[in-house]
Amino acid sequence: MTLFENLPPKVIRFNLGARLTLSIGASIILVSVALFVWLYQLQEKQAMEQVEVQASALLTEMMIVRDWVAEYGDVWTTQPGELYVEGRDGFYRKSPGMVTKEISLLTNSRENFQFHITSLDLKNPENAPDSFELHALMEG
Repeated sequence: MTLFENLPPKVIRFNLGARLTLSIGASIILVSVALFVWLYQLQEKQAMEQVEVQASALLTEMMIVRDWVAEYGDVWTTQPGELYVEGRDGFYRKSPGMVTKEISLLTNSRENFQFHITSLDLKNPENAPDSFELHALMEG
């Protein structure tokens, strides 16, 4: 048996000023939490929109490079790299697809993002879409 077992529970009664202060404080906390959640969701949405804009810009740039290579009937380089159509007199001919593949490999090894171009109509099985890409291609 302890000293406090037989004491009746004490009811805390606040005066009007204390109740008003507590209710205003609770209201401020609730509004602050709601505002924080709303701002967080807004920033997350804006960040995803920025990622989409940057990805679209990179894709457009890559397609322009491919078109440029195609307009000139492939490009010739002095380095064979991993891929080339033919070699002649120390020069190596590369097709638009090969240029894209080499830029993709270079980007994947140097940057904090990676890319490759894929589609539902494949010409090269190495460019097959993964499950995420397949889902995006089916939606779009």
